[in-house]
Amino acid sequence: MFAHLSVWFSRIVALFRGAAIFISHKTEDKAEAQALMEFLKTMRFRTVFLDSDREQGIQPGEQWERRIAKQLRRSRAVILLLTDSSRKSNWCFAEVFLAKSLGKAIIPLRIGPVPAAPAPALDSLVQDYQVYESKDWDAAKGDLEAGVKANNIDPREDVRQFVVSLPFLVPAALLVAFVSYAVWDRRAESYASDVVKELAALTAPEKIRNAFANVKSNRPRVISHAIKSINDTVARLDDEESNLTIMRLEDPNAGDLSKIQVSRDEDARKAANLTLGLLASLDSVVSDGTIDAVLARFKLRSDDRLRTAVVSRYRAAGMEPDHLRMVIEHAIVRPLPTRELEQVLVSVLGVLGDYAADELSELRMPAAARLIDVHASGSDQALPEWLSDLRKAHPSGAVHSAADWLIRLGALEQKFPGRVVPSPHTSPASPVRWFYSPGGQLMVRVDPKTDMAEELRTAHPDWAAHPAFYITACEVRRSEYAKEATHPDWERPQDKLTWFDAAQYCNWLSDQNSPPLAHSYQPRGNALAPIALPLAKQAGYRLPTEVEWEIAARAGTISMRFYGWDPALLGRYAWLSSTTSGSDWAGFRQPNSLGLFDVYGGVAEWCHNRVNDPDFTREGSGETYETQVVRVLRGGAKGTIDTRPNSRTFESIDLGKFDFDADFRGLRPVILSTTK
Repeated sequence: MFAHLSVWFSRIVALFRGAAIFISHKTEDKAEAQALMEFLKTMRFRTVFLDSDREQGIQPGEQWERRIAKQLRRSRAVILLLTDSSRKSNWCFAEVFLAKSLGKAIIPLRIGPVPAAPAPALDSLVQDYQVYESKDWDAAKGDLEAGVKANNIDPREDVRQFVVSLPFLVPAALLVAFVSYAVWDRRAESYASDVVKELAALTAPEKIRNAFANVKSNRPRVISHAIKSINDTVARLDDEESNLTIMRLEDPNAGDLSKIQVSRDEDARKAANLTLGLLASLDSVVSDGTIDAVLARFKLRSDDRLRTAVVSRYRAAGMEPDHLRMVIEHAIVRPLPTRELEQVLVSVLGVLGDYAADELSELRMPAAARLIDVHASGSDQALPEWLSDLRKAHPSGAVHSAADWLIRLGALEQKFPGRVVPSPHTSPASPVRWFYSPGGQLMVRVDPKTDMAEELRTAHPDWAAHPAFYITACEVRRSEYAKEATHPDWERPQDKLTWFDAAQYCNWLSDQNSPPLAHSYQPRGNALAPIALPLAKQAGYRLPTEVEWEIAARAGTISMRFYGWDPALLGRYAWLSSTTSGSDWAGFRQPNSLGLFDVYGGVAEWCHNRVNDPDFTREGSGETYETQVVRVLRGGAKGTIDTRPNSRTFESIDLGKFDFDADFRGLRPVILSTTK
């Protein structure tokens, strides 16, 4: 180790001070010159210049003339190796001539017999110096030591001069280093910024993964810039003032709103590109910052369009399904809070629906038990088993609903055999946040206190105070309404219903409960009407009010659609006239983040309240009940203009008339004590 340190120290001294001794020789005398250099090192001369030396001599491609002149100027003495070859060399003559003109000490050293023929040119230059003549190399060593002492050349002088010059050299070196780093850093920053902009601007998702993989140089800085760009986008999407502005503009075709929505969708698409690029980079570079940035994009936010963009572009970007396993594994290890872990899981289930059966055949996921309790153990599971366990045991209605959907898709595409059957849960029970109604409908829990964005609670404090409730994940299917499990169109939503039909079915559900629940609708003449009891005190099944429907439809978001706004993505979540091929089966489009299917399009949904009475304040006031009272439908039907359905879509119709595209969802308050 000390030998290596000595070599490096010699190189540093030579760099700043030059060599102490310059050896002038002819190429034919290379071996003798090398031996001379080694002997000088035994005399503790650390810096000796020999042009043919591999380490400190002239390197291939170097301008050798300039290097020789530079070393001659910096050296303190020149040892001329006098031989027949060197005496005839023009370069040896030039080196000695330059050294003499610079006032350098010159030590001519001749080994062997004196040549018979004189060489006037070189001999005339050295005639003023004592020539040390030796018969052999051993004798030459003693003569060389004498010559060095006679010229007062101290081998320690080069080190002393270097140390003395350090106070001047260090600031200069630091200044050069600082300027060099500043220039390099500026170029590196510019490069990383340009790469991130190019990646974000990609419109074809299939290019995302390869584009990020092609980033070879400065990769950590590119990743850092990508994370910063994503965080800047999230900050804009989370801006409370802007979000409140969006909620105030209820008309989806309003000019200002349209500009805001388009701008936000574009920001989300760019940030999604970078998120997927970061996820692809985890193949080779695993850092906590990168993992956290990716995980955060799979979690629900008040403006959820960035998460939607990541989910919808994941498969198209050429990402492997196994990356999803990595996302879940890191979410467990962190560990994320329960609700955040649930939303990551819902996102992953949403992505899996885009893959074909053969692409998922080898996929194994972290044990479902670990997703329910991070302290649980269990080996990885094959996808069918994993989905089945999630559906049976996970307490989240959103996770249950998403797993239900993926299994249903698998049965349709023969990824997983068998039809979905009802779960054993048949009544609300804590901590499980879902159950199956007596009619076989999956019901998921919605709690405004925890499932609403902060902006929604600020804009609608009365919504935030609303009690929790259960609502059916799907619109009531034909088989459920007809009470026939073998109905030929059992998966299709029941349409052509009046408001009275929906109310009567809710009463039937209350009757089938064990124990039976009090009816929410009572006879009035030849029809039904809501009972006068305040909603907060009702326990039976009923239709949702407009407020309840919108809370459930928004799924904790503030945008006009729970996924954002982009009309191009609407067909992913809704049955539309332009995207429907075949039957518009209930529960076959991707659910929202609370587990509700087909919120938009398909069929419109009856609500409990009448028009212009969203809080249901006029019912039971003693006024004469008429069958012509206009009731509300929400969500928009399949025949609605494709760009229109959203969380604020509003229709109305006389409750005694049926609509070809009208269905409903059942709702049950979280009240378990009142019975029939």
